[in-house]
Amino acid sequence: MSDNNSTTWDMTPHTKAKHEILKRYLSAWFPILSKWEMRLIYLDGFAGPGIYRGGELGSPVIALQTAVNHVLRPRFKEITFLFIEKDKARAQKLIQVLKDQFPKLPPNIKYSVYDAEFAPTFEQGLNELEKQGANLAPTFAFLDPFGFSGLPMKLIGRLLKCDKCEVLVTFMTGFVRRFNDELRENALNELFATDEWEKIREIGDPDAREKFLLQLYESQLKKLGGAKYIRSFGLIGQCNQTIYYLVFATKHLKGLDAMKNAM
Repeated sequence: MSDNNSTTWDMTPHTKAKHEILKRYLSAWFPILSKWEMRLIYLDGFAGPGIYRGGELGSPVIALQTAVNHVLRPRFKEITFLFIEKDKARAQKLIQVLKDQFPKLPPNIKYSVYDAEFAPTFEQGLNELEKQGANLAPTFAFLDPFGFSGLPMKLIGRLLKCDKCEVLVTFMTGFVRRFNDELRENALNELFATDEWEKIREIGDPDAREKFLLQLYESQLKKLGGAKYIRSFGLIGQCNQTIYYLVFATKHLKGLDAMKNAM
């Protein structure tokens, strides 16, 4: 996530924690799936520039490093990394950062950077696969937007219905609590794929509102995506309030166990 204005920004402590969870989970996910699958996909739908203002590395670099430096990497068949970033300056920065960090990749590790919006880009990819009668390779999608727009529940549900696909989503409960006015109704209907979120206007207690929103989001992942297991992790800010939740959804118990260990 970013401040939405500059190409790079300062790293926060909760971002560092989020990246550590991501690294730990991928360290388990890559070898588990590579035992059985010829190809894996790592998808970062809101990739950012790949580096922070202080020089700290972003999630695209961390994900690639986890695969490249993994002790079992020679046994992996193929892992393709897809990085989507709608801001042109950030996408260009990411391309340069990846070139600097990975001047030569192993033949079984590949990546592509897309200067585009996440939802229409990924939806188009799924549509093409359907036309070809092909299946999406096992995919881990890291969806970390700033705010709550551009993250349609129907699209996430469509991804989760694909075999051996999982998501880790940054769910901005604080934004939804504050910005649930009429101007943002369409974005919120898209976020939840229902208008049930409007019930928070009848809930006065802030903690109860947050709990309701999280439970609604989790239930929609199960309803639309067929997720069997969900694990949510709240990241707390300086004022002792939840900034956002990391919400993990999978159909496989092994994935749940690995995420529990990571979190």
